[in-house]
Amino acid sequence: MIELLRSLGVWLIAGVFLAGCSSVKRAHERDPNALLAEICSIGRQFSVVNGSLWLKAESPEAAGQFPADVRMDGPGMMKMEVTNLLGGTEAIIEVLGDRFELKTVLNGRPQVQKGAGSWAGIPLEWATALVLGRFPCPGSELIGTAKLSTPAENVLSVEVPRRL
Repeated sequence: MIELLRSLGVWLIAGVFLAGCSSVKRAHERDPNALLAEICSIGRQFSVVNGSLWLKAESPEAAGQFPADVRMDGPGMMKMEVTNLLGGTEAIIEVLGDRFELKTVLNGRPQVQKGAGSWAGIPLEWATALVLGRFPCPGSELIGTAKLSTPAENVLSVEVPRRL
């Protein structure tokens, strides 16, 4: 009799668990606006980052993996020092708002590259967001014009108009 009650208890618990799972909406059935808000909230609690990381680069100037020290004071202020394996400085990258400055030494001569908006095709706001552990989400000015859809399970598509 006790064994029968145990079996019924196990089946009852399993049935309740499975019934609860069947009522959860799949990602492609959820509201795309709610999904975007949930995804864009990830990492928002971080505004300062200080630590070491490894970069992987492939460009005409250099290719490979490099250690770097990074310091971020908010989403628009970053200083990254790329070092060689012996700890010597190879480059310093500074981002302030929508502007960047890259300082390197090539053949014993200091080189400075400056730019705004993007670096190597990557918007600066995305680069700094990724270092902070955030997803690169469209800014608040583009959210209203974004076309959101969930074409498949575990897929959220966000299309924004191209900026000039």
